[in-house]
Amino acid sequence: IYSISSKKNAGTLESSSELEIKEPKISIISAIPQSGKLEFMLQKCTELGVTDFHFVNFAHSDRKEINLDRSRKILLNSCS
Repeated sequence: IYSISSKKNAGTLESSSELEIKEPKISIISAIPQSGKLEFMLQKCTELGVTDFHFVNFAHSDRKEINLDRSRKILLNSCS
């Protein structure tokens, strides 16, 4: 909060406060994409701020499993 005198061209800071800004959690829910597309999706979504990935197996899904170690490496490289 600033106090400004009408007679002077200056003001004084009377008080200040800090605000904690929380970044929103962004989640993506998707079928497991094909290998090349999975890597691209993980990289770009991480760069955009996605914090949670949820992969779902649908009846018509081609892939049923995901390599978690490879996915972790991709995510760590995308964060740095």
